[in-house]
Amino acid sequence: MSQRSRRVLFVPGADGAPRLVDSRLALGFDIVPTVSCEELWESPSVGDLTSAVDRAPTTVAFPQPGQVIARLLEFRPASADEVASEQAAVEDLMADSGATRGDLHRTQTSDFFSVVAGEVTLKADGEEVRLSEGDFAICLGAMHGWSCHTSSSARVFAVLTGARDYGDTDSVDIEFAGSPPAGRSRTARRVVLGHDSTGTARILDDRAVALSSRLWDTDGPVPTNRVTRDRWAPSTTESGALSRAQGFEVVAVNGAGSARVSGRNHTLIGIVIRGKVALTVDRCAEEAALACGDMFVLNGFDATFSCPSDKPALVSFVSLSGQR
Repeated sequence: MSQRSRRVLFVPGADGAPRLVDSRLALGFDIVPTVSCEELWESPSVGDLTSAVDRAPTTVAFPQPGQVIARLLEFRPASADEVASEQAAVEDLMADSGATRGDLHRTQTSDFFSVVAGEVTLKADGEEVRLSEGDFAICLGAMHGWSCHTSSSARVFAVLTGARDYGDTDSVDIEFAGSPPAGRSRTARRVVLGHDSTGTARILDDRAVALSSRLWDTDGPVPTNRVTRDRWAPSTTESGALSRAQGFEVVAVNGAGSARVSGRNHTLIGIVIRGKVALTVDRCAEEAALACGDMFVLNGFDATFSCPSDKPALVSFVSLSGQR
């Protein structure tokens, strides 16, 4: 990546009150020839809400069960020669941590993706979808791959959780949440990639869902990737009902409005997808002004996202249950 990304941390100070740390990540490194990465955060899947340690990891490829890694990925256009070298790089990268088929791979993880900028193709086994800014995807242990199909780079925010299984046994065919009513102005595209009842990895769902909402949650700190029901839920942030394990949330903030998140029992790891927001945390005198692409970590605090202008904003984050 050509420039460092902004990452804002709210962590406990000596007195337990939140302390703002405004920093930038180290320059990214290449995972494969056309994909670079900036590491944001690494944590046990149950976070330590008393810790003020900066948990930016160093080149951990994929999380183990009970581990969570958040990173910002940049996908660049690939030449024919780069496609061939990338396939070899993927096979080398996955030698000890998963499986490959051509330029596809799978890992024993539950993955949550938010497209921050540009357009990118998410490939499954025999299927593909094109995702653009403001689209979201969930990959549950399934064979998949990425490619940049335009002349410009794309940026994707990814939170990966080490899971118990691939989900290729005991998944069932389910009915996914219905599309929002016609005329609903606040929607987002959600793609779910997992296994059907035959154990086949495929795109299980691709539709608009209402905002704000929980796009997915897990059944525990070390989740299963078996698909047994749609884990989408309507807006949960304002009621304070964040996931008891891990929740993939997207919050729409109206122009000149605000959205409150009750995060005192959680670690929140997220990014601004669209627009600008002011992030304030209870008991902290400092405010963080965040623009599109800025990332944040809140470790055990209630917070409010406010829109400073009449233009709406979109924020996504993954919540981890925590303990003190």
